[in-house]
Amino acid sequence: MRIHFVGADLEENLGIGILAAVTENHGHRPTIVPFNDVSETDRVVRRIVEDAPDIVGLSIQFQHRAPEFLMLARKLREAGFRGHLTTGGQFPTLAYREVLDPRNGVDSVVLHDGEETLVDFLDALSHGKPLTDVAGLALRADDGAPMRTPARRLLDNLDTVPFARRYRQHNRHMNIPFIPIIGGRGCWGKCSYCSIIAFYDDAIESGGGKAVRMRSASNIAAEMALLLDGAGGKGIFCFHDDNFIFPSEKLSIKRIRDIRAALDEYGVGRVAMVGKARPDCVTPQLAKELAELGVIRLYVGVENGSEAGGDHLRRGTQQTHVREA
Repeated sequence: MRIHFVGADLEENLGIGILAAVTENHGHRPTIVPFNDVSETDRVVRRIVEDAPDIVGLSIQFQHRAPEFLMLARKLREAGFRGHLTTGGQFPTLAYREVLDPRNGVDSVVLHDGEETLVDFLDALSHGKPLTDVAGLALRADDGAPMRTPARRLLDNLDTVPFARRYRQHNRHMNIPFIPIIGGRGCWGKCSYCSIIAFYDDAIESGGGKAVRMRSASNIAAEMALLLDGAGGKGIFCFHDDNFIFPSEKLSIKRIRDIRAALDEYGVGRVAMVGKARPDCVTPQLAKELAELGVIRLYVGVENGSEAGGDHLRRGTQQTHVREA
């Protein structure tokens, strides 16, 4: 089947890049259509109507862009698109009832981790099977009411996920390729304001699994080596993990050294990296280890200047659903 993935492309979109790789591996024909701003709506509509894919998948990660994507869905229907219109990401997973309002023209929502669900979903559509038998979806029932199909467990082993399809040239910083990469998923925090926590809490409560899962050091190094070779031997790797390091200094240092050892096995020399961390995880020794690994920048989230404010946001509370590397 032909599926057009539509999503933000200010930087390579790894989410839909992974889904494109998954669908391609199963014999389907994915196309990635950038949609960075509401001003691009008419262009995206024209392209999809002209291409007439079987399925359009809208990647709506954040709430602030949901109105733009849902307007795009409505305009696609107004322009005559009659294929299946699905969506996925944090916002539609948590707001599937609103997204499935018939006025939006959306047929389904892929909930939580989408790789396995998408494969079964495409198989069902290809063979005319009922989508209600596909775990991990939200649909409208026969009476029009939003409903969820049986829940699907979160992916346990991220090494089984194919490397993201790199569908365009990398952005460049100081004329050096800036290469996004994902080394893990989820967060062990319980901050009250965070959509990531709500997303994974919902997944675990419905289908089970661990909030935090990490790719192996060898799997990460293999992708980095491949990407570095394709980029001409230079690159700044930006890890978009919610947390690049663990709450435990010992575990964090072990993971850092494991990644460095795996890079050495692939013949990857010193490379620059960027990551993200919680402030309560960073120690002087860990900072030294990160610098030796090649981390040139670490984004540290500091949401409040007082301990009372942090307590109100549940900033220091931690999850128990953690799968360590």
